[in-house]
Amino acid sequence: MYFERFIPTYPLSNHVEFIQYHHGYNPSHDRERLLPDGQIEMIIPLEDDPLSVYDNQTLNPALPLKRGFLSGIRTKYITIDVGRNLGMVVTRFHPGGAHALFGIPMDEFGDLVIELEQLWGQPFLDLRQRMLEADRPSFILKALADFMLAKRQERLASNGIIHYSLDTIHTNPFEFKLRDLSREMGYSEKQIVRHFRRHVGTTPKQYARLIRFQRIIKRLDSPDPTPWAQIALESGYYDQSHFVNEFGAYTGVSPTTYMETRGEVLNYMPVA
Repeated sequence: MYFERFIPTYPLSNHVEFIQYHHGYNPSHDRERLLPDGQIEMIIPLEDDPLSVYDNQTLNPALPLKRGFLSGIRTKYITIDVGRNLGMVVTRFHPGGAHALFGIPMDEFGDLVIELEQLWGQPFLDLRQRMLEADRPSFILKALADFMLAKRQERLASNGIIHYSLDTIHTNPFEFKLRDLSREMGYSEKQIVRHFRRHVGTTPKQYARLIRFQRIIKRLDSPDPTPWAQIALESGYYDQSHFVNEFGAYTGVSPTTYMETRGEVLNYMPVA
């Protein structure tokens, strides 16, 4: 598989972690389970073969996707096409970063996949045509970066409440308490939640749970993984049952099954 990654410069770097082009992904499976990772991403296929989001239980196609889409922050896994051998451009936003580019509260996109044509209309279709006509990946990535920079709305950029809240959660998601954050910042819990939902897409408590889950996944995927029972104890769960239940809600499987079936890429599980 070939890929090329572009790291934007200021001011777009305040919102976008990276823009990546890849093609030639050709795994042995046709579908993947994408686990919730606390991220908002934008995906633009560079071919017209439609992709699908599938029903998690029946694996029947549930939502066709063609020209490009935004995947809102997820609190549960989704099942998607692998996009075999397709050229794709993936944009990963910083937590709280997408709001200034779309101008819509991010909690409206929670657990949803939305066509970019619905959000940006004809300007997006014109952008995609320019990307299709570009003769090298670097030109494709620059076209998208320039488009997003023009869309950026400074007045909607994330504020001090969001930055401090995110820093607090990422420092220690295992012991995060909203009441403590409220006391430290001098804002009410309702104010913090309202700002956080608008910019990040979910509540601080739910986001902390997602980050805790991601820390656990990374430990399980390390070359020398810690036994999951020990991880449960060290991660602030009341007991192993609590850990197993939450792990199952995010992955659809038990920790033991995850270890047996996990894919080569973090947060992607092969589906037959």
